[in-house]
Amino acid sequence: DDYSNHDSILMVIDASPPMLQPQDNGEIPLQSALECVKAVLLSKAFSSPSDSVGVMVYGTRSKQNDAGHDHIYILQNMDSPDAPRIKEIESLAANISGFEEDYGSVAEEFPLGNAKPVTPLLLTLRHIFLYSTKKKGLRRIFLITNEDNPHSTDISLRNAAIRRAKDLLEVGIRIELFGIDKPDHTFNNESFYTSIIESDEAIKTAERDSAFQTPVEAPKSSNKLADLLQLIRRKQIKKRSEFRIPLHLNDELTIGVVGYALVREQVRSSFQKVLVTGEQVKEVDSVVTWKCVDTDQLLLPTDIKFYYNVGNEPIVFTKDELDTIRNFGEPGIRIIGFMDQHHVQEFWNITHAYFIYPNEFEYHGSTRTFTALLRSTVKGKKAILCSIIRRTNALPKIAVLFPQEEALDKQGVQVRPPGFHVIIMPYADDIRPVPVDRLPTEATDEQIDAAKAFVEKLALKGRFDPLVYENPFLQRHYAGLEAAALEHPIEAVVDKTLPRNEAIFKRIGNEIQAFNEIVQRSSAASQPSQYNQLDDEVEVHWRDQSLNQCTVPILKQWLLNKGLAAKGRKADLLAQVDQYLKAHTQT
Repeated sequence: DDYSNHDSILMVIDASPPMLQPQDNGEIPLQSALECVKAVLLSKAFSSPSDSVGVMVYGTRSKQNDAGHDHIYILQNMDSPDAPRIKEIESLAANISGFEEDYGSVAEEFPLGNAKPVTPLLLTLRHIFLYSTKKKGLRRIFLITNEDNPHSTDISLRNAAIRRAKDLLEVGIRIELFGIDKPDHTFNNESFYTSIIESDEAIKTAERDSAFQTPVEAPKSSNKLADLLQLIRRKQIKKRSEFRIPLHLNDELTIGVVGYALVREQVRSSFQKVLVTGEQVKEVDSVVTWKCVDTDQLLLPTDIKFYYNVGNEPIVFTKDELDTIRNFGEPGIRIIGFMDQHHVQEFWNITHAYFIYPNEFEYHGSTRTFTALLRSTVKGKKAILCSIIRRTNALPKIAVLFPQEEALDKQGVQVRPPGFHVIIMPYADDIRPVPVDRLPTEATDEQIDAAKAFVEKLALKGRFDPLVYENPFLQRHYAGLEAAALEHPIEAVVDKTLPRNEAIFKRIGNEIQAFNEIVQRSSAASQPSQYNQLDDEVEVHWRDQSLNQCTVPILKQWLLNKGLAAKGRKADLLAQVDQYLKAHTQT
């Protein structure tokens, strides 16, 4: 199945002598690479335990692989991550000084492509994936090395390596490069690996999402473990589509689109019920059975009926009849018309919007038509009104297709893809006016200037990146799971969402203090008039016997202004106000 959600990652690490030499910051590249492997295994174990991860080092004196190839050592075969595999990598990273003794490291150049009598590395990688038990889904190679120009003096070996890389891409195995800088040399992608990355782009343009796949970003290099971990975390995230449906421009013209959810809350993975027998832990399969209350006999699915009360009479339906009633048509998007973009209101977007690309794989020519539609709507500043059924038996929704142009940064890297945002429009009863008890007092010029003084100093330079701020609740949860699985103490989790009060006060403390003083002076000056206005409003309602029209916040504030405790429900507050006014009116 081309749409399988299974992900297979083979971590391939260069183990040549330069990878064992400490950097200027004291970090050893091979050790940093193994720490990254551990991070990938942990992430997969928590979020996608059915995915496969393998670990291989090349350039070693020892060898361990099914074919017996020299200088290739498979530390872990392709398999689902678990605690023993994570512990093994953790132990190897902690004892990096013993790597040379246990596995060795060869200084001579290791052929990447077709070379005899040494079997090439890339051909071995292909065999590992081909003989893996899980051949479907996304298959990727994460290559970590600090050698940016292999085979620089041998053009035949260089061309053979490029040819083998293309062979991998043709069978759906992608290569992701993670370069490590040397102390005296910055990793240069242009020296060799650009040719492989460009091949990746060429293959991808022929695949199902065609030119609308996110362009391949030039791989970044680093000599810091934290930066390398960040790069790998971003690459290991899978892009899963929410739906693949046709887009009907009219009755005679249909193209295919694939939809993604750009924003989604990350939640804890659901727990699994298990049966513990001795040292074995087996997952429990849940089975639901239905019994008849009268006969106590098990019921088959065909025995079960459904009913709705209509006029105090139960109307019985079968499951097939209910499915027919709920079916509003086949999944798809159908264009209704066009509208100016300025008519699209922000409050229409009451849920997360989807984002659609053309689906060239199922509908040939979709990319060309989709591009023409996108360009025409962008040029005319139009949005598209449509109906959408995302999946079978789903309710139809009215939506707006809002066009988005492609945006590149100064380096030519895509920061915003081209396509349409699918904004699901609310129904009439989903929108209600927000009750406003009173309009806020308009800020004075002095207050506005005081606020500008510290707001301008708080502005972020560059683009805000939400990936920098991790969910502390999830991090504590995973830290506890990791500690239990690997049998080590729970590591402290840094909550990056908390404000850095000391740094903020050092930077804008004086401005904030000045702003507070100005606001407090203004509030003190306007407080008597606000009290009088509130008193008049409540007393008018009391005299007109319409006190019930006052809201709870107004009643509470009025009681607090009189020095009374505002507690209880609205009926209690009304009684307090009535009692107070009766007593003071009589006096």
